Amino acid sequence: MDYEVACPHCQRRVSLPAQRLSQPTACPGCGKAFTPVAPAGGSGALGRPFSFACGQCASRLEAYTGMVGQR
Repeated sequence: MDYEVACPHCQRRVSLPAQRLSQPTACPGCGKAFTPVAPAGGSGALGRPFSFACGQCASRLEAYTGMVGQR
């Protein structure tokens, strides 16, 4: 299962497999190192995929349930 965590330096969202949690990781955005931790209760898990329509152009978009509320 993949987890989505935020870089503590630049807040970029980084998707990591469970086995990489608690291991030092370089952020692909800012390049700074951080050690990601699993979100409490698994709330950062990507979850199930779903699709929805863009509110401006009606294009079909896909996301994961763990991404709800993000832009």
